[in-house]
Amino acid sequence: MDTPASLEFPQKIAFLILAHSDPSHLESLIQSLSGHDVYVHWDKKSGEIPNIPGATFIEDRCSVFWAGFTMVEATVALMRAARASNEPYIKYVLLSGADYPIRPLTELTQKFEADNDWNYLNAVKVDDSEHLSALMKQRLWRDGVLPNALPRTPLIKKIERFIRGSVNFLIPKIPKNTPDAVLYHGSQWWALSAAAVDTVIETFLKVPSMTAFYRFTFASDEQYVHTVIRNSALSSKCDPPLPYEGRGTYKTANLHIVDSSLTKWFSVEDKDQIIDSNKYFVRKLNSSKSADLVDWLDDEVLSTANVTES
Repeated sequence: MDTPASLEFPQKIAFLILAHSDPSHLESLIQSLSGHDVYVHWDKKSGEIPNIPGATFIEDRCSVFWAGFTMVEATVALMRAARASNEPYIKYVLLSGADYPIRPLTELTQKFEADNDWNYLNAVKVDDSEHLSALMKQRLWRDGVLPNALPRTPLIKKIERFIRGSVNFLIPKIPKNTPDAVLYHGSQWWALSAAAVDTVIETFLKVPSMTAFYRFTFASDEQYVHTVIRNSALSSKCDPPLPYEGRGTYKTANLHIVDSSLTKWFSVEDKDQIIDSNKYFVRKLNSSKSADLVDWLDDEVLSTANVTES
């Protein structure tokens, strides 16, 4: 989609993207967000940062591991980079490199302009779920155990899984202190006000007990921000906790369509579902299985309606 560089939104969103692969789709995503500011954390173990215009690739990078606390560290790094710009962003929206907008961004901007600094941070109370409560009590390490510079070949990954498994056999014997807070769990992908972002950053820097707890908690990226914000004065700027209706983070999606399998790659065959949705982004897309869907979204849904003259 070609977006004229001379056109931009009167109020900007800061899009924060966690990416580790598929630079081709990432480039399409960045281009689709033109008119707003885009910050990208490129997974350090994925190697050299790709040369993609239209975004700020942050220098503060870490090697990110699925369900590990490094997900939180990378997210906070993005927050800090965006806040350091001193731009008065209307909202901070976390995306993955496998996302794509499914409605013109003018609609999203208008929504944010009218919401009085609302936070889109759906969550359930951990205490309402035996499954989640049990996870919180477990001491578990999900991040790397070998040097970050070591290429993750299939053999190295196998060795690392073995070492991590050995570590996780031993560390449950160490007591785990629960924070003095109500614990929450929800979708990783949210949209936050500047005040909420500042609260997360301050907690990350100044409350080591929260970091110590979540560093050894499975899928802390689906809990840390939710718990911090909903235990702060900003809880009144969030929807009430959702009732727990069984496992599946797709049930707490905020602005995204997320398939219940959590693994499906969307294609152009899913366009009816997208048309009928009240969401703003779809997850997950890639350059091989989703190229036709991206083309259709660009041509039929997004086009140049994404921008207004300044």
